[in-house]
Amino acid sequence: MSLAGVAGVMVMNQFGIPAGLIAMFNTSPLVITLGMLSVAQAVALILSGGVPIYDVPAPYIDTVGYGTWLGLPVMVWIAVALTLFIGVLLKYTLFGRYVYAMCSNVSAASKVSVRPAPSVNSPSSY
Repeated sequence: MSLAGVAGVMVMNQFGIPAGLIAMFNTSPLVITLGMLSVAQAVALILSGGVPIYDVPAPYIDTVGYGTWLGLPVMVWIAVALTLFIGVLLKYTLFGRYVYAMCSNVSAASKVSVRPAPSVNSPSSY
């Protein structure tokens, strides 16, 4: 998270606010959680020079940090939108089925229509 924050602010200062908000990494959650934590933190420290960054664009701070919409902070609306988006993604997509089937057994995966990869030692029946 620190890498995303530092890199986002640096990109916003160079290319504008929309560029800092658009980031996509297609990496396994296990790799991120276990292997990339220290790497990402080290990169964030290198990028920031080991000091806090106070040069955040004022429009971004005003909108996201202090802005309100319909009486609630913008951050609350962002959290609600992300929660709804992820809920729909998990409930109505094939990707969501795979996420639910992760770390389950073959029986549980088959009940949600996820076909496990065929075993190397046994012939595939799919």
